[in-house]
Amino acid sequence: MARQKLDDEDKQKFKNIGLLKEDHELLLQISRADQRSMARQLSVLIRKEVAERSLQKEIHQSTV
Repeated sequence: MARQKLDDEDKQKFKNIGLLKEDHELLLQISRADQRSMARQLSVLIRKEVAERSLQKEIHQSTV
């Protein structure tokens, strides 16, 4: 069965980025291990990092 075509407003928006070849290979390895696309894997890694930094910032502010 063919996929239904999405309306333009329902499509994900993407931006291209450049990666070093070595980093591209590492991202590919991680994404394959986690059974994700490279784009999804990069998104997961970025969001985890942002969450960690937010938590660290909150901890630091509460101790000051």
